[in-house]
Amino acid sequence: RRPDDGTLWGVKHRLAPLGFLLFHASFFLICAGAVLVYYTRFRGTVYLSEGQEFTGQYSSVERMPPLGGPPDLRFTVQDVDPRMERGEPVGLSARLRFDQPGAPVVRESQVNYPATWGTASLLVNEAGLAPALWLQDEQGFTLDRTVVPVPVSAARQPTEVPLAGGRFTARLHALAEGTPFPRREERWAAALRVEVLGPDRAAPPLFDGLVSKRSPAAFPGGRLVMTEVRYWVGVMVVAERGGGLLIAGFTLGTVGLIWRLLLYRREVAVAWNSQEVRLVGRCEYFSGAFQAELDALRDALVAETGRTGDA
Repeated sequence: RRPDDGTLWGVKHRLAPLGFLLFHASFFLICAGAVLVYYTRFRGTVYLSEGQEFTGQYSSVERMPPLGGPPDLRFTVQDVDPRMERGEPVGLSARLRFDQPGAPVVRESQVNYPATWGTASLLVNEAGLAPALWLQDEQGFTLDRTVVPVPVSAARQPTEVPLAGGRFTARLHALAEGTPFPRREERWAAALRVEVLGPDRAAPPLFDGLVSKRSPAAFPGGRLVMTEVRYWVGVMVVAERGGGLLIAGFTLGTVGLIWRLLLYRREVAVAWNSQEVRLVGRCEYFSGAFQAELDALRDALVAETGRTGDA
């Protein structure tokens, strides 16, 4: 601008104060997002075997939101893929089928890459064996059929399941210490320690030994056959709202800081008369970049006065 005939005034980044406003406006978004997350966040865990459908009953609920309840989820575990290398787990994924009007939707959940459905994120974090057991009487008639999840380590308590209305109880132990976790193509050969108890739980077990698809458990009153070996998987369900506001707030705050600190306001004024030319600069803080700009302006003025022959 030209305040008068002998003065020229200029400004660089004249909108720099807007960065200050953006940075402080981000606080409102972050606070709103944090409040919304706190009042709507749900976290629960469910354990399902392959082919089993989840209908809303969680194995454990770590957090219930103050407002609302758990998400409305209905899904089925299609298959589980625990990847092993040299006996060590290196990956875990599960395909989840969500039933909806029309065609069902299948989504894959991996470690660190959860499947999403609505506001819910479904993350697989644990897997193990789940043999299908078939209880028969001495004549070969079927008394009961069930799928039982087996503990992943011997440090955990064995899984107990009542059979035939409580006439028998099957107690399944984890794989023996040092036994490699079977891959999908090796599941048929898995052998698990199984105890079969009668109505008197204090009495010695009717059977205590290894059971596989080739070797059933025979005991007085019937036998227990392992028809197949599936996988079970632990699915952690997290549902919340407000994450978008948090991301928007942090993004806005970052943009405001960059705008405020890097694109800072600088002003210069050039005043002249017949005797001299005076260059004045003002900045929010005197940085090396602003020093270079003033030097460039001074050199340009010196060169211009020398070219025109002015005093």
